[in-house]
Amino acid sequence: MSPVMYHCGNCGVLLTSENWLSACQREGRRVCKKCHYEKVKKWTKNNRVSINERHRQYTKHEREKLICLLGGKCVNHMKNYGVKCTDMRVLQIDHINGGGCKERLKCHSEIYRLINKLPTEEIKKRYQILCANCNWIKKVEKHEVCRR
Repeated sequence: MSPVMYHCGNCGVLLTSENWLSACQREGRRVCKKCHYEKVKKWTKNNRVSINERHRQYTKHEREKLICLLGGKCVNHMKNYGVKCTDMRVLQIDHINGGGCKERLKCHSEIYRLINKLPTEEIKKRYQILCANCNWIKKVEKHEVCRR
């Protein structure tokens, strides 16, 4: 008994292990890599707005989760201004010992995903929450400038 041969449902090419994605094989979809990637590219182009919105929501959620983990308020605001700052719109994640620019350049927009993979103790050792004003004051006082 000879093995069953499948052809791409779109272009008709014979499906082999080189041109048939393993995920498509598992799911029983008879589509070659080329046709699959063309379909994904077309879907992405047609759904760019919803993809971007979903990414914004994900990033916002991960940022808020990280801010809550680190205390949810500016660590210096009480000292500088006499009141607590808990407004999520102005809170920023600061690298306690600097080096944030280099880290951001390495991981681009995946910074929250990268940080959230660290153990909680490590996160609390490396990062703190500062409001925008306190963060800029720290940058000026400690000469923290991003040099690319």
